[in-house]
Amino acid sequence: RLRLLCSPKPTVGHAVECVSTPFSMSVMSLSATAFVAAVILLCACCLPADAAPDLTAHVDPDTFRNTSEIIADKGYPVQYYDITTADGFVLSAWRIPHGRNASANGTPRRGVVYLQHGYVSEAAIWVTGYDARQSIAYALADGGYEVWLVNSRQRPMPRHTTFPPTDPRSWAWGLAELARFDVAAALDFITKVAGVDRVTAYVGHSQGGSVGWIAFADPAIAAKVRVFIPLGGPARPPPPTSPSAAAAAAAAAAATPSLPPPHYATGAGGVVGSLACPECTAAGQPEWPGCCKGGLGLVEGNTWSPELCAALSSLCAEAVCVAVGCERHTNFNATRLPVFLGHWPTYTSAQDARDWPAFHVDRVQIPVAIYFGTHDHLCSPSVVHSFLPFVPKDKIVDVLELPWGHLEFAMADDAATLLWPRIFAVLDKFSNSAAGRAG
Repeated sequence: RLRLLCSPKPTVGHAVECVSTPFSMSVMSLSATAFVAAVILLCACCLPADAAPDLTAHVDPDTFRNTSEIIADKGYPVQYYDITTADGFVLSAWRIPHGRNASANGTPRRGVVYLQHGYVSEAAIWVTGYDARQSIAYALADGGYEVWLVNSRQRPMPRHTTFPPTDPRSWAWGLAELARFDVAAALDFITKVAGVDRVTAYVGHSQGGSVGWIAFADPAIAAKVRVFIPLGGPARPPPPTSPSAAAAAAAAAAATPSLPPPHYATGAGGVVGSLACPECTAAGQPEWPGCCKGGLGLVEGNTWSPELCAALSSLCAEAVCVAVGCERHTNFNATRLPVFLGHWPTYTSAQDARDWPAFHVDRVQIPVAIYFGTHDHLCSPSVVHSFLPFVPKDKIVDVLELPWGHLEFAMADDAATLLWPRIFAVLDKFSNSAAGRAG
């Protein structure tokens, strides 16, 4: 029988049986090419346990590190926090108070930036790039900003003050709850700890950007942020207001059974990982190096698929490009791909997989800088152009289409040339220079 390697403790590995899942639900929303790529990578995780070769020497050690360990290994200070939402979920958060070469009382802080990951992802995505040339978290810290990385309630498994992960109520949430509760709680906590009235920027990748469109239509939440920066953050135009327009939209939706690109991945790896490794997912230990992951590596202690990808980095990079889109698979460091796959995709709720409402982008309360990729399969230019006309023109401070796909916003080799200067230019307009220490 096929078995999946899982390591509930950092130094002890044991095999658990692969668990079959209702994969057909995911297939319905996968494009043909993306599905093929996902199957290839997922199958690599489920080879017989006794057939897995020892390829440890080929794997970047960050593949098996948690977020704190990855950051600390690169020489940056890092602090871990728990944040409890108003509806009882416990979020994980990491603070990088300053850059690698700055002291706590050295260079004056320019501002505070909150980074939010995307769909079936986690905060580690912001540090999968090796250094400040590829990772916006490191670039911001070295540029004088205090940086916060936050896991939404989907990672590592939902942690609730009352309900265990096995309780259906731990999974009764979607985009609206991520915006109303997770973003709101994170902003309240960050501003309090950082000692500011507002963060300089909320930067959201993928669904992190989508959640921002919902959150910042609420004046109370928007009041905590100076500028909103979605990176490959898909949205839908606001719902039509006239009966005839609504009827036409409904007819068009009925004639188009496929959902927008963000629905393509329903976290199949996370589903398998959560079912196969209940002993460590139930532990709810986000900082425990051996705790189960939902990535295509499935678990942090997996000794197969990340190492296979290390040995076959070009092939794996090409497969990921097919699945999520990229300019070319050589535009990111393929040797870091096992690190990415060790942390993606993760778990999410069925409601989150289905819940993709029309967004009131016309109600955004704060300035917004929009960045998207020509080759992005999850947030294509057509998706952006469908909602862009509805964004108030007086709120748009920058728009840029990059020759990238979805993954490159997290680890592109040319990010320091193509995108970081644009982001820093936006941040400079809203940094502490105009408001002292008020972030």
